[in-house]
Amino acid sequence: MKVIVTGGCGFVGSHLVDQLVRNSELERVLVIDDLRLGKELNIAQHKKDIDMLSMSVQDAFTEQLGLIHAFDADVVYNLAVDPLPKSLIYPWEVWYNNVAITKHVARFCGNHEIRMVHFSSSEVYGTVKSGKISECNVMNPLTMYAASKAACDHIIGVLVETERLDAVIVRPFNCIGPRQNEKSYAGIIPMTINRIKRGERPVIYGTGEQTRDYTYVTDIAKAATIVAARGETGRVYNACTGIETRIDWLVNEISEHMNYRGTVDYQQARLGDVMRHQGDNNMIKYIGWRPKVDIREAVAKTVEWYK
Repeated sequence: MKVIVTGGCGFVGSHLVDQLVRNSELERVLVIDDLRLGKELNIAQHKKDIDMLSMSVQDAFTEQLGLIHAFDADVVYNLAVDPLPKSLIYPWEVWYNNVAITKHVARFCGNHEIRMVHFSSSEVYGTVKSGKISECNVMNPLTMYAASKAACDHIIGVLVETERLDAVIVRPFNCIGPRQNEKSYAGIIPMTINRIKRGERPVIYGTGEQTRDYTYVTDIAKAATIVAARGETGRVYNACTGIETRIDWLVNEISEHMNYRGTVDYQQARLGDVMRHQGDNNMIKYIGWRPKVDIREAVAKTVEWYK
């Protein structure tokens, strides 16, 4: 079996590459990543087992289309993305890039009868006031990033119906673990860790009562491979623990592991910030996936890696 991973040098993508390379049935992996957020160091240990195209997905699927076709992949995992924090600064650029990435990958997979595993985001649901979020919940995006991901999901759904694209969608909730981007457009976990390392106070935007459903990165990567192997064409699968975690609890837990005893800097809430997320993972459990790492262990592993 041969697979292509777009965004394979990134946070989740590199952990997916780790799992794929360990698969005895796998012959080769082709990683496509422009390295704006991802790092070659994340997959350096697999140098002998992978091929690499250091360019954007849009360029790769135009300028290197012959090479990609000759690779003769069985599955394409589409993880390349412009992230949510960037969309708060450059909203239309994020919209265009995310939709363009999906368009190029979906068109290629449809034309060559290749299974596509598309990474969506729980951000498409927006804020849900009560109950767990299932795949049947109405999408209500609150940022341009979330809107772009919702649009991509609709594109995939239409192509499954009209062009017989063999695609499944995995919709991860918030991810935690080693290798998360800690520089431009970093998330709260690496930002908090690095602030404490620099001797600064951790920051919480808003009250800290916002909740997220955090899932460890290796569990998310495993969810992708299970969805690829067993997922029903056209189906969406949440990848989550089903457990809510408050942001203020998360920051305090990180502080404990880093022996920080100072105060937290509370700042004005960010526009478009989701207030509550708790996923329903029954659909993906039905095809054999369950999270293995709980939030306390996830925080400990993540802090230790960054330290």
